[in-house]
Amino acid sequence: MRWGAAVTRLNEAIGQASGLFLEALRITRVSATLIACALALVACGGSESGPSSGPVGPTPQATSCPHGPERDGPYSRVMVAGESSAQGIIDPSVEYPASAAEGFMTYTAVPSPARVHIAIATSDDNGATWRHAGDVTEARPATITTTDTSVCGAPSCQGTIAHESSSLVLDPSDPDPARRFKVFVHTYFFGTAQQFLIGYVAMYTAGAVEGPWAETKLFGWPSSSPLSTADVAYDVTTDSALSGLHGCLLVGEPGALVRSPGTIDLALSCVTSGGTDIRLLRSGDHGRRWSFVGTLLTIQDAAALGATSSEITGADLFRANGAFHLIATPVGPVDFPDGRDNGYRGCIVVSVADLETGQVDRCENAPVVEASYLGQPGQFVGACSTDAGATASGMLIPVPDLTFTSASPYQLFASGPPVP
Repeated sequence: MRWGAAVTRLNEAIGQASGLFLEALRITRVSATLIACALALVACGGSESGPSSGPVGPTPQATSCPHGPERDGPYSRVMVAGESSAQGIIDPSVEYPASAAEGFMTYTAVPSPARVHIAIATSDDNGATWRHAGDVTEARPATITTTDTSVCGAPSCQGTIAHESSSLVLDPSDPDPARRFKVFVHTYFFGTAQQFLIGYVAMYTAGAVEGPWAETKLFGWPSSSPLSTADVAYDVTTDSALSGLHGCLLVGEPGALVRSPGTIDLALSCVTSGGTDIRLLRSGDHGRRWSFVGTLLTIQDAAALGATSSEITGADLFRANGAFHLIATPVGPVDFPDGRDNGYRGCIVVSVADLETGQVDRCENAPVVEASYLGQPGQFVGACSTDAGATASGMLIPVPDLTFTSASPYQLFASGPPVP
C-alpha cells in the first residue's frame, strides 16, 4: 500500500501496457471536502535474490545520536507453499512469539486486481519456511451507491469488496475462544480501480487458523458511499473516544500488538490534508472498545526518518530483546516504469520509549533509529514485519518487481537475523 499526497497518476497507464495488477499507482486527490486516496505497491528491479548491498537512501546529517545499522541486502526470496495467487504476495504481518513451536503470518494475496484478499500461513521452523493454511477474507461481488460519479460514471457501481494490508495478533486470554486469532484489515471497494476512501478498517476473528472468520467493521470515515460508515463501530472523524483521529480523512495500514492479557495496541496511518503520520489506539477488553492514546510518529518525523514528502506510514509493532519496537516506512522517490514519483522507501525500526503513553525514543527531537532496511536507491521497499520468534527469517520485506521479467511481481523477501 502507499498513502499519497496530491499524486495524480493513473493505474491504467501502466496496467494496460503490462497486463499486471499495479497496486502501486493509486490516485490521490485532495480537495476542501474530499480525499480520494490511494495506496500503492510497485517497484522496479526486484529479483529472486532481492536487493543487494550498496548505497541507499538519503545521506544522514552529522549527529551525535545513535543510529543502528543499515541492513540492505542481499535478501532471500520468501515463498508460501500452497499459495496459488498468480501475481504473488505482499504486506506481511508476522506473529511468532519467542520460543514458540509455531508461528503465523497473514499477507495480501494477489490472484487478480479485483480479487485481492488476506491469507494466512504457518511456520514451525522459525520462519525458514511457510505453508498456506487458509484465507482470512475473500473478495466478494458488490454493488454500491455513490454520490461521486467519477467512481464508475453512475450513482450505482458494480465491483468487488477487496482486502489488503493486514495485521495479525494472537489473543489467547480472550474469554471467547472464537476470537483468539484477530486480523485487522483495510477493506475497500474495487470497481474499475481501487477506491480506498470507500472502505473501512475491519477486525476478523477466529478460534483457529483455519477459521471460520467473522468480520467486525471497526473504523470508518465519511466518503461518497455509505459503505464507509454503515454499521461501523467508530466513525474516526466524530467519535468522542477517538478524538485524536478527528483530523484524519481516513486511516489504514494497521499494526497491532497484544501488549498484555486483554490489552491490544493498534497503530494506524492517519491521512490528513497536510500529510500522513502514525497514531496509536488501545483496547483494554480484547478489541471490543477502543480509545485514542497518542501520535507515535509525526509528519515532522517523516523527514528525520528519510522521507522526502510529509508521509510516514506502514506501522508494525513488535516485542524483542525485552523491549518494544516500531517499524515505519518513509515515502520518497521511487523509479516507476514511467518515471520517478513518491513510493515506499524502506523500513525503519524505531525504539519505543513508553508504549503505554505512545512515545518513541528521541534524540535531538528525532526518533532513535535501531536499524533500517532500505534496498537500493529508487527501489520500492516496504512495508515490513517481524517478530521475536522469527529468527530464521528476520525482517520480512516486500520488494515488488515490475521489470516484467516475472509473472508474479508481488514478492516477499527475508533479511535473515538479527532484528533489530
